[in-house]
Amino acid sequence: MLSWDDVWPEVDATEGWLTEPEAQRLFDLARSGPAPMLAVELGSYKGRSTVAIARGLEGREGTRLLCVDLWAGAVPGPDLMVEHFARMKALGLSRIERHHCDTAAAAHWNAPDSVGLLFIDADHSYEAVRRDMEAWSPCVRSGGYVAFHDQWAPGPSRVIAELPGWYAPCGITDSLAVFRKG
Repeated sequence: MLSWDDVWPEVDATEGWLTEPEAQRLFDLARSGPAPMLAVELGSYKGRSTVAIARGLEGREGTRLLCVDLWAGAVPGPDLMVEHFARMKALGLSRIERHHCDTAAAAHWNAPDSVGLLFIDADHSYEAVRRDMEAWSPCVRSGGYVAFHDQWAPGPSRVIAELPGWYAPCGITDSLAVFRKG
């Protein structure tokens, strides 16, 4: 089983805004979440968080990672989904599903109580974060985690303030706020 020291160079070599402590927290959450487990990443960009989560899931029976993103419009340049796929393939990360669609829409393809880790880092507007949380919350199993990146931004911070009481705070690592569903 890989240690964080083995994983960090791969994460660090992948472009993105996740800090090392945030990436390690996602790695640890993926490693310790309830198995079998589906981890869901809303907003993947070039895969920095994808690598951390996927490596945390490695070696755990019945786990998989679903990445949902529009992979368009955020920055000009090459096709981000193709770049994401190529990066994951180069790292040998094959148990990743990708959906090119609206992040909230993808929730309808998943069963209630199927998600052990939900990472929200897509559109940071209040409306989008709220829509993502409302769509995916029924899919998060009891004991599962929800992590919001850029928790200081107006959209995520407002949704966090509105979370129902069954989401218990588990701390903040840099700009990553984590909650556990009771």
